[in-house]
Amino acid sequence: SGIPPNSLLNPDADRGAVPWDTLPGSHVANNDYDLLTLAVFAQDTVTLADFLKAVGGVRVDQFEQEYKNYLASPVGEADRSDTEVSPRGGIVFQPAEWTSFYYSYSVGFRPSGQDAPWGDVELDPEKAIQHEIGNKSSFFENKISTTLALYDLVRKDVQVGLPDGTSEQIGKWDA
Repeated sequence: SGIPPNSLLNPDADRGAVPWDTLPGSHVANNDYDLLTLAVFAQDTVTLADFLKAVGGVRVDQFEQEYKNYLASPVGEADRSDTEVSPRGGIVFQPAEWTSFYYSYSVGFRPSGQDAPWGDVELDPEKAIQHEIGNKSSFFENKISTTLALYDLVRKDVQVGLPDGTSEQIGKWDA
């Protein structure tokens, strides 16, 4: 591997440190990547009847991304700003004190290029839509509780890394 061996049991302190850029698989980089995230979330539950509740909420996210590659000539720069609104809603049916059934709907997103320091700023944010139904029950004075859930998650504009270090989007993916 080109790195001289050193003993863990009797290390040679005079050997000195091995520069990181001489290690196998290393590369030289001089980049800045800044990400600012701001979010606000609000949710409320409204009792429609003794056995029926509605839940609603919304989240607003603001993402600001800046990327600079100082090794490029001229200096490579990219920036992007995304603002997305993600709603959430549901209904809870509780026919008895010990059990409830629910349905929920939610939308989420992932900003473009968040895991891509090469700055794939031309990609749209990845979105996810989830539907969920389930049951929560408690037995023996709340000593045993159970939860059963079924969900459908669909992701759109999924960001996929390519071997050349760039990304592309692949439409939709069902989970």
